[in-house]
Amino acid sequence: MSGLAFRLKELRKSRKISQKILAGELGVAQTTIANYEQGTRFPDERVLHMLADYFGVTMDYLLGRNDVINVSRDSQLTAGVNYEYSKEDMKFLARHYMELVLSGDKQTANSLIMNEIKKGIKIEDLYLHVFEHALKQIGALWESGQLDVASEHYFSNFTITVMNQLYSYLNNQTRYPYNVILVSVNGELHNIGLRMVSDLLEMAGFKTYFLGSNLPTQSIIKTLEEKHAGILAVSATMDYHVNAVRDLITAVKREEGCREVKIMVGGAPFNLDRSLWKEVGADGYSSSAEEAVTVAKNLLGVG
Repeated sequence: MSGLAFRLKELRKSRKISQKILAGELGVAQTTIANYEQGTRFPDERVLHMLADYFGVTMDYLLGRNDVINVSRDSQLTAGVNYEYSKEDMKFLARHYMELVLSGDKQTANSLIMNEIKKGIKIEDLYLHVFEHALKQIGALWESGQLDVASEHYFSNFTITVMNQLYSYLNNQTRYPYNVILVSVNGELHNIGLRMVSDLLEMAGFKTYFLGSNLPTQSIIKTLEEKHAGILAVSATMDYHVNAVRDLITAVKREEGCREVKIMVGGAPFNLDRSLWKEVGADGYSSSAEEAVTVAKNLLGVG
């Protein structure tokens, strides 16, 4: 989808006007506006100027080339304005973000996300309906051979960079007296899903310790004991890492100081076989970052 398609829909929604009203203002058919927003048609130069003048934005902003809005005084696209996001809006945002990152335009991609924060999008929605959606699309492209592994890792690592900037926006008045330790098994290179789980749990009221991957089992056990952890969350995305998950769980449950720790697992192998989490000895399983919060609360009997 072009930058214009995303920006046009975003601008129209910010004004709270329908496609029919906008079409009437420009003297075109409603289907024409719909086609512009779907990216199936592109306006000529005359209509582009009309759109830019109508919304009070620069041509570069309208086309998605930069984020310098240069809005007129009566524009509603100002910082702090709450914008109501539909699932379709967030799909558009995810697609636009993905295209910007893959094209190498990281600065605009970052500005895109931070501008949405200023307009009032919820962090949870960014994680679950923008980042997670985009990552699933990236994964599908990689699996079909349309994207190489380097590009997939580049996208994931940049998204983590963006998430690091969003950490200061994570806040929740609820605070549970439980710590959650999150690790990926040794050899696992995909940590972004687990990082999302960590931040969502933090927003839900838990104190989290995201450790990443390639940690010795004894170091994990030591951390569980020192932090008086309530939950250990373990992630694996490849089938050949399932045995490592089983071995880690066995080792943790063998330790006297970890007897009260609940273990939750997640990742592709567990999504493919919904009973696998029981076979590896876990206490619970989540199929998504969103579900992980519910599972954690259920395991600890809170919320």
